[in-house]
Amino acid sequence: MDNECTSFIIGRIQRFGMGFFNFPSTVTSSDHGLTAVCNKHIHTGYRRPHQPWSYYVTSVFQANNQTFNVWTHLIGCLFIAQKACQLSLTFDFINDAESHPLGAGLISVFILLTGSSFAHWFCDRSDCVHYTCFFIDYSCVGIYAMGTTLVSHCFLVRDKQLAIFLAEWSSPVSVFLSLQVTIVFCWTKFHLGMQHKATKIVQLATVSAFYIWLLVPLLHRCLWPSYTEINLTLGLHKWHVLLAFINALIYVAHFPERWFPKTFDIIGNSHQLHHIVLVATANSFFNATLVEIDNLDAANRHLTSYMIEHLGTMWMSYGVVLSTFAANCIIIVLASLKVKCEETKPSR
Repeated sequence: MDNECTSFIIGRIQRFGMGFFNFPSTVTSSDHGLTAVCNKHIHTGYRRPHQPWSYYVTSVFQANNQTFNVWTHLIGCLFIAQKACQLSLTFDFINDAESHPLGAGLISVFILLTGSSFAHWFCDRSDCVHYTCFFIDYSCVGIYAMGTTLVSHCFLVRDKQLAIFLAEWSSPVSVFLSLQVTIVFCWTKFHLGMQHKATKIVQLATVSAFYIWLLVPLLHRCLWPSYTEINLTLGLHKWHVLLAFINALIYVAHFPERWFPKTFDIIGNSHQLHHIVLVATANSFFNATLVEIDNLDAANRHLTSYMIEHLGTMWMSYGVVLSTFAANCIIIVLASLKVKCEETKPSR
């Protein structure tokens, strides 16, 4: 009965969109024709390929299987923008070096959400467009991890030796890991395909390595606690770590659409849940970090000042993040040209 009710509501939305925007009806995975686009656990609601660009622009008002993928990120963008505006009343993101890492971190979240929204918005047009869109999406994942790592390494370090180590190595390692995420994700997407069992395992392992690098200050505080520090604020971070773990399970497991075929094709599938949990994870991380900043004692404030001196300059914060994004764009162009060349090769 619930499935019938859901199908009835989705059908009404679909007919309203078709009447208002004159949409072509969606198709099933077997009728779509583009193997790169189709997800083996999503069977219906695909937009027709090779339509005018205007069709894909307005398709966010149609009940298709990408509509809520786009909107979950667009709403997330508005949420992060509102949070940035609220924080700008307290932090000077332009002139105050201590605020630069926070500003760069927020920009990295915004880049991820806008890039992923763009990818889902236009990915159904053709195989080449699909690959290019998700190459962009993958590069934004690396930038997001880089920005949040910068925030973690600037504000969460509580040990002098670790501060000296991260002041020297945080930026180069983060740049390397960001470029690695883009290259590995693009390679697995194109050469293995998302249906290959190894693809998501390799992608998850690559992101996990970056996440461990982000967590180095927190792991150090857990494994080698200071006798002079009670670490009252350490427990605040359990929520974003838990959310990140849940998000990884959602991304890999394809629940609930794996167990209920066709029921969650339009709304409620794992990728939409992945988007929502991602925004919640980022919000939890920034909230915990802001509490840490407010509760710094004299000794820890000195360590934070040391990290800001090395990582909080305009170049080491905004500059490194944006220049790495530019380097990722070059990788995207090269990868997209590779896809285009493969498409134009005569079949044997």
